[in-house]
Amino acid sequence: MNPLKSLREAKGWTQQQCADRAGCFVQQWGYWERKPDMKDITIPSLMKIAPVFDTNAIGLLMERHKMGEDQ
Repeated sequence: MNPLKSLREAKGWTQQQCADRAGCFVQQWGYWERKPDMKDITIPSLMKIAPVFDTNAIGLLMERHKMGEDQ
């Protein structure tokens, strides 16, 4: 499972707010959220996304791994 949507919803943010923080278009953010396992999200993209949630790329991948164990 992709943790981006749950992380975003936990903060009460919209996709547009996250996209603004990441410096990308809202369509791109939506694309990232729809990737179920984040495998197709590139490292440069992860490096844009991570600061939105005050973490780094490894932190995002660890969050994905943690969510996968909960299923």
